[in-house]
Amino acid sequence: MTAVRLFAAGVAVAIAAIAAACAPITVTSFTERGVDVARYRTFGWDRTDTSVPGDPRLENNEVFHRYLRDAIDRGLVSRGYEPTIVQPDVLVHYHTSSRQKIYTSGEQRSAERCRDCSVQVYDEGTLLVDLTDARTGALVWRGTAESGLAGVVDNQSRMEETIERVVARMFVNLPRRS
Repeated sequence: MTAVRLFAAGVAVAIAAIAAACAPITVTSFTERGVDVARYRTFGWDRTDTSVPGDPRLENNEVFHRYLRDAIDRGLVSRGYEPTIVQPDVLVHYHTSSRQKIYTSGEQRSAERCRDCSVQVYDEGTLLVDLTDARTGALVWRGTAESGLAGVVDNQSRMEETIERVVARMFVNLPRRS
């Protein structure tokens, strides 16, 4: 392989790594009408299903789930909520999933033939976090986040960085405890 080709390959790998690290995160949240989430003080964990539909690499992956749970704990604490195992005000529950998505770019995408088209297949992960009133079981707040998983699942440090970014972005929408 010539030096130019080797350099070009190295640049392509670096660009892909940067793009994966900076993958956009889509975040939404929902607060139940008439509920003042900030009045809740303490949180505890509800039973969480550790399956990750769509990605056998994360299915029952204890390291992934432990890190995710710890990141959610840190996110809640950063917003003023206190962890407890004795009569929490809200219970925390999360779901995760992964699916392959296809992005097509180029001219005439709707035609039978496409000129200058490129197709990219990528993995996208979704995280949903629910806070429910511990006494009534009613949903009081829900946060969702979606992010690309390119280069994340097979790289522990990149997985941890992505989890931190996703959870931090999600909890920006959670009202601070008063």
